[in-house]
Amino acid sequence: MVYEAFYATPDGLKEEIEDKYGQVSEARNAMLAQLFDKVPLREGVNRTYAFELVMSVTRHFEMKFLNETKGMSHIDEAYTRSLMEELEAFCDMIRYGMEN
Repeated sequence: MVYEAFYATPDGLKEEIEDKYGQVSEARNAMLAQLFDKVPLREGVNRTYAFELVMSVTRHFEMKFLNETKGMSHIDEAYTRSLMEELEAFCDMIRYGMEN
């Protein structure tokens, strides 16, 4: 719904919304960094790099969502569920590793 509201917004308001979204995004990232600071990491893992990796995966899925839903008038719940399952699989690989 937020996606649909943003892309249906008149051009005159888009810049203002993008500015406010940027501020909200910065606040969200700061909050995520604070939460991530509480995650116990394996010895030797660089916390800054680990957080950057998690944020890179998150951005990848945000962009994937935007690209795949561009021009859609309705976002299917099954698509959203599938995308979230894929994101969860990526996060599991980060959390538990890939190598056996």
